[in-house]
Amino acid sequence: FLGRPASVFRGPAYFAWRTGVPLLPCAIVREEGGRHHVHLREAVWPDPDWDEETAVRELSRRHVDSLADFIRKRPEQYFWVHRRWKTRPPEPVEEGIP
Repeated sequence: FLGRPASVFRGPAYFAWRTGVPLLPCAIVREEGGRHHVHLREAVWPDPDWDEETAVRELSRRHVDSLADFIRKRPEQYFWVHRRWKTRPPEPVEEGIP
């Protein structure tokens, strides 16, 4: 996540895979004058041929990549309420996998 290994919650990816529904990356951006805009990205669909491990890894990676892209475009809007890098995935981490 943002160039550093970070653990992510598996729940959204797992439920998307189990139910066959997509993840919908989105962000709310504050604009001047107290207005907000919701930015939606293309839905991230699970592949029905994936096994659980592949599905959770791929869906999580795509979700986190989308979140990181929003943050890079508007870093002043980024606010996270817990320590994102407090825990890290077990080593070794494969390239490009959160």
